[in-house]
Amino acid sequence: MAAVEIVRYGTFYEGLTESSLKGFMEFSTNRRYSQGQMLYREGDMGGFVVLILSGAVALTSRTATGAETLLDIRSAGDLVGEREVLDGINQKTFSRTGTSSPRSSQARALSPVSARFIRGKDFSELVRNHSEIWQLVTRDLQVRLTDAEKRLSQAAGENANQRLARALLEMPTRRGQRINDQRHEIPLSQDELASWIGSSRGTVERILRNWRDRKVIVTMHRSILVVDPEKLAMISGLRGTRRSPAPIRRGHASVSRGNAATSA
Repeated sequence: MAAVEIVRYGTFYEGLTESSLKGFMEFSTNRRYSQGQMLYREGDMGGFVVLILSGAVALTSRTATGAETLLDIRSAGDLVGEREVLDGINQKTFSRTGTSSPRSSQARALSPVSARFIRGKDFSELVRNHSEIWQLVTRDLQVRLTDAEKRLSQAAGENANQRLARALLEMPTRRGQRINDQRHEIPLSQDELASWIGSSRGTVERILRNWRDRKVIVTMHRSILVVDPEKLAMISGLRGTRRSPAPIRRGHASVSRGNAATSA
């Protein structure tokens, strides 16, 4: 695999020690997913874990009415599919069998994705032999819970226009740098956007129609093209500038490990 450089703060990949990174690369293989391709579906057995090297993945779940709910966005440096593999494993007792539970969500590539694919039993063994891997997984869970609480807080203090504008600005680089001055596409449906900001599809549809008329965005099939991010920044309250804010730090300094991400 060609060298891959991941420079993102506080991701699973960035937190690996040289020893655990070597072990992960030894037991994992290259995998590529095209935009829109499913990594797994809800109800599948969780027999593997994916480490994203580039691109982004949406985790979604279907409600009883069939609507798709957006649960999270994972991007470069993040794990996907680890929860089901680690089901039943705790810090004192680690499974050697790789036993997993059914997937509680489905994962879809939002863009072309380059990744490392590792079987569940091998990932469980790595967790058993490298305690820092377990610590990184539990830390990421805490961060995602904090993110969810933040969204709930914003839902209480901001109107739907502000929440949607903020989402369209921040989603392209989830847990990275916010984009304030670049055109970019958000490959999500209106149902998914509505679930993400805690609003109804009708409200999201009405807001997007207004922004489309004002030439702030262009609506396409299952995606939104942001053409005037500065206006969105003003709507959201971010008051966009031509310089992106500093990256969000989550406990570790930035590293580049392109040479470590080589073929298995």
